[in-house]
Amino acid sequence: MPLFGRPIESITEKDLQALIDDKVPEGRSIDYKRDLNLQTDDQKKKFLEHVTAFANTAGGHLIYGIEANGAIPTELVGMALDHKAQDSLTLSIVSQLRTSVRPSLASVEPRFVALANGRVVLVLRIRQSWASPHMVADSSKFYGRGPGGKFQLDVQDLRAAFAASEDLGRRMGLWRTERIGKILANEAPWTMPAGPRVIVHLMPQASFAGLRTVVAPLRNEALPLLGQGTYPSRPNFDGWISRANSGRSLTQLFRNGCLEGANDHSRFDGPPATGVRSVELELGVTDFVAQGLTTLQRLGLQPPVFACVTLAGIQGRRLIQGSYGPQGDPVPQDILVLPEAQVDDLETGNQQAVFTLLRPVFDPLWQAFGNHGSKNYDENGKWRGEHC
Repeated sequence: MPLFGRPIESITEKDLQALIDDKVPEGRSIDYKRDLNLQTDDQKKKFLEHVTAFANTAGGHLIYGIEANGAIPTELVGMALDHKAQDSLTLSIVSQLRTSVRPSLASVEPRFVALANGRVVLVLRIRQSWASPHMVADSSKFYGRGPGGKFQLDVQDLRAAFAASEDLGRRMGLWRTERIGKILANEAPWTMPAGPRVIVHLMPQASFAGLRTVVAPLRNEALPLLGQGTYPSRPNFDGWISRANSGRSLTQLFRNGCLEGANDHSRFDGPPATGVRSVELELGVTDFVAQGLTTLQRLGLQPPVFACVTLAGIQGRRLIQGSYGPQGDPVPQDILVLPEAQVDDLETGNQQAVFTLLRPVFDPLWQAFGNHGSKNYDENGKWRGEHC
């Protein structure tokens, strides 16, 4: 019985018992464990080795609470965990994946399945990672998963994994460059008034990994508009488009899951006319990214997602920080293709968390104008706008 291809929340005791009744063996995509303890460093290390092995290969399910004889499941025993213990174990797993795996791993979904005997089974759904290969921190070993279970990746395996990762980055960069060019040449599905542009891309890495990633059709679902809230979408050749009545802000959701927002910059202009209002710009970009990530999560897209910001047509302009006026020097470049920010968890939390996430984008923006970094963050790294 396949577990992938269905919501993890729908997995029940009946589904788990079917694995035993059908004698579904351990293999490349499934593994059974009697219990899970994360008390000692060695236990944590072994757990992370198993998880990264799945993530480095094709993904799969790691199931705790099933007894196995050899590779064959024999009994649904479960684990004695109340709700408090389940929450504590979940937090520990998430923490370990973020702090003890390099690069951090977010493509893991936990599901506790209640059993009739009062116990629970923990099902971990581990998706193939497009930021692989992953290794356990303070370890020099990488693991993969095959028909016989976990194995250590050899030099040839690692070369192939790193080459695939580099190729992904190249494809993502080329796609972003092509999209920027089409927007500036008015060859996108829309035309915008002449003048400066602000362009934001949210690019799920899985969309460039050679898989057929197709977003389910939308039915007038509202998409975020850069600097202008949300607006209902309609289908077009590339996917789904949302456009403000003014035509100054437009969003394209591509069938592969990438989200593109563009604004003609009018909401972020000075005074003076040659200025860029930094507070409004950072706030508008942050709101778009936060709403965009929520949209991608709702559509079933998986992290990591890369948030990218581009400013075009800005040569000679200066950054304005509210009542403080111009900051730094006129920018010599006409186009600023800013570094991307990697998002490993689509549940970004409050707005301040998204501001923190985007600081690696905003600091280089300010540096392009001759400043050390964004002056809209205080000494503790909190975004405060002009109140810093």
